[in-house]
Amino acid sequence: MLNILFILSNIYESINGVSNKYIKFIEYLQKSNKCKITLFISFIDSKKIKKLENKNIKIINVNGIQLPFYEDIKIPLLNEDEILNEMEEINNIIIFNGEFAWLYTVLEKVKEKNNEIKIYPTWHTDYENYIEYFNPFSFIPIFDFKYPLKKITSYLNYYLENKIFYGLIVTGEHIKNRFINNVRLFDAAELNFNIYNKLKIDTYDLEDDSILNIIYCGRISKEKNIEELFECLLKLINKYTFLMHIIGNGPELEKFKKNINNIYHPFHILKNNIIFYGSKSSNEIIEIYKKLDNRIFLFTSITETFGKSPMEACSTGIILFIKKSQASISLYENKKTAFIFDDPDDFLKLFNSFILMTYEQKKEIIELNRQNIEKYNQDIVFEKWLYFLLEEKKIEEKKEFNIFDRILLNSFKKLIMCTKNLDD
Repeated sequence: MLNILFILSNIYESINGVSNKYIKFIEYLQKSNKCKITLFISFIDSKKIKKLENKNIKIINVNGIQLPFYEDIKIPLLNEDEILNEMEEINNIIIFNGEFAWLYTVLEKVKEKNNEIKIYPTWHTDYENYIEYFNPFSFIPIFDFKYPLKKITSYLNYYLENKIFYGLIVTGEHIKNRFINNVRLFDAAELNFNIYNKLKIDTYDLEDDSILNIIYCGRISKEKNIEELFECLLKLINKYTFLMHIIGNGPELEKFKKNINNIYHPFHILKNNIIFYGSKSSNEIIEIYKKLDNRIFLFTSITETFGKSPMEACSTGIILFIKKSQASISLYENKKTAFIFDDPDDFLKLFNSFILMTYEQKKEIIELNRQNIEKYNQDIVFEKWLYFLLEEKKIEEKKEFNIFDRILLNSFKKLIMCTKNLDD
């Protein structure tokens, strides 16, 4: 049996794509008879601990600090003795956020005292692109590394190359190239189809004063490049009737609200076209998606490794317009599964061409994208992830029916039933 020790941020308080991934993965592991779990987490309420703990999970509340740019995220600070105290004699694995750079030397000491332990950092964010907006690590005193390079990815590569860390868990195919060759690696990109698997195909018929419903869902912050999202909307304002639905919270939310209410700001002309929803749960988001028609998801962030919110929208049948980045070109094919644009002018050209497409052409894009994202089914990814940690023989690939296969199968079943009734 594996003894898996997780060192994570306050995932039960700060809800986002990464925290949801670990909440669901830990729940999946709790149902398995193959592992025991210890979760080191900071700023967690004792009542929450009591509610979450059971026979194969132990939750330890450790000291931590609050991030300056992400006030809702609290990160753990702990020493090697706290970790060593929770280890078994054999089969110990540590999974921790790879950006917790201050833990590297702590974990190196743990490795020195228990060489058999397997340490897996995770890498779920494109921090090299984040640096263009701000340096989230400027407050961390990184001064005791044996390999003094500027970028945190270089530190991580050093620890991987020297076998201090056993492997790496990433999100997103393109991010693998940032790290050394031949590293033991798992891509944990996943989607929870149990929530977002609610397909609806819109007509995008703009006659009879129909409006387009453009959607953004995610954090409202600098690194999400929200400024360009508004610049794209300005390109549409005199050409199309639309509403922009902005779902999410973040440090830049009040700034953008202020801008659209400022008569001297260029974004002011969008004032009557924008609805701010604030933070919403996954179930509330899906209800918003279901109520809207003629839906388009607009995403301008270039700091994603995967980009879960666009994928979730696509799984419900929403057409995606996404800015060109390493992540987007590795996940989508332009004009086949999404519309990938370079800048606001390019966005407008693609938008115009999309509007002129026939219903069948638009439907085909939705169908192709649905097929494209089937491979990220959370249930399948979690099973593969567990086998990756167990280092057992890889599970056999399962033939998965996509949503259109299921529709065809159900229609075939109905045909058989009708034929049977006629024979009777």
